[in-house]
Amino acid sequence: MQKILISLTGIIIVLLCVQSAGAASVTISPLWVQPGDTITVTVHDLSDGSDISMNWEVYIDEPGDEFSWDVVGLTFPVNLNDADFSIENQNTATNSVVLKNDVPNYGQRELVLSGNSVNGIWSASHGDDFINGTWPEIHNEGTVLSGKNNVLSLVGWQGTKGPNPLIPQQTDGGPDDFSIPMAFEGFDNGWVKFSIVVDGQNVASEKVIIGSPQSRTGNLYISTIPGGADIYIDGVYWGKTPGFVQSIPPGQHHILITKEGCTSYERDISVKAYGITVLAGIRLSGTSGSVFIYSIPSNADVYLDSEFMGTTPLTLTNIEPGYHTLRVAKTGYRDYNKEFLMRDGEQKRLIVQLWSGGKIPFIAKSGGTDTAGDSSSQLTAVSGFDRLPESRIGKVLESGRL
Repeated sequence: MQKILISLTGIIIVLLCVQSAGAASVTISPLWVQPGDTITVTVHDLSDGSDISMNWEVYIDEPGDEFSWDVVGLTFPVNLNDADFSIENQNTATNSVVLKNDVPNYGQRELVLSGNSVNGIWSASHGDDFINGTWPEIHNEGTVLSGKNNVLSLVGWQGTKGPNPLIPQQTDGGPDDFSIPMAFEGFDNGWVKFSIVVDGQNVASEKVIIGSPQSRTGNLYISTIPGGADIYIDGVYWGKTPGFVQSIPPGQHHILITKEGCTSYERDISVKAYGITVLAGIRLSGTSGSVFIYSIPSNADVYLDSEFMGTTPLTLTNIEPGYHTLRVAKTGYRDYNKEFLMRDGEQKRLIVQLWSGGKIPFIAKSGGTDTAGDSSSQLTAVSGFDRLPESRIGKVLESGRL
């Protein structure tokens, strides 16, 4: 009978957490639901032979004298062998778990576990079983320990995807790509957190918020465009976007969001207790660019967006994407002024010959885009000047020296 329990718990976690394991990928949507709303887990490239170990946390806020939670509408289209299972309820006095499983070409199974807590904790375990099929009932209930205002259920299990030796009709562990719909019922406010290790690698940690959980501390929900950015709060890594961060002390906190290929996002926020602070749809811009500037004569002053940056030869770095103004100035010579567009990650090169007679300055362009945004593979000299030899200009572009 205990075989059922393993299957049920494992199912949900496997999918939610497989997202970074090897070639496998997982999407979970949405990350914030009301009780009874469907959560869809979509899995790609989960191959046979994958070893999976997981933790599944269900948190109920303000349950009252009794607690309960249910998972409904769950179907698991793959098979996991050699599965070990454990469950623990915290802040409880009495406990009862019921799981019913319908396995194609095998039959129906049921597991009932119950017991009293010791010092507010009750646990049970089971090993050497399999996970497969649909789950018409997954139910955990009991009474809350006096003086406690929340209940936390911890589920841990592991298994290997592959054909079930007890079911001859199975020739493999099931499809590599599949989806699992599910819904949580029985409580109004809380969350479910999934964590997983695949083939020895810690690959994922994700929370799905149920309702509007209250907390003596604060909560923070962050989403970005694009997603998958790293979240740091007061210098501590919390996970990736979109994500829900719980148990933040009330008060001011520094938020840093980073993603490879994008500029960082930083701000200070005020987190209040008993609620959720939302930072949604943060747009992360692309990478900054650079401009190498060489002037003839050298030692000219360079201004970017009216700010003095140094003297030529000079490389300006960390320039944000967008339009900027550039000025190159030297006493006794006409200023060189240019507005240019910096694209994501672009590296520009510019050689300017300043003119002391008030005429248009010399501009050299080589093998790319100049600061005006004109594409050319030729060097250009303004009438009245002898242009530099191309070999010497090439050396300037490579080394910054004539």
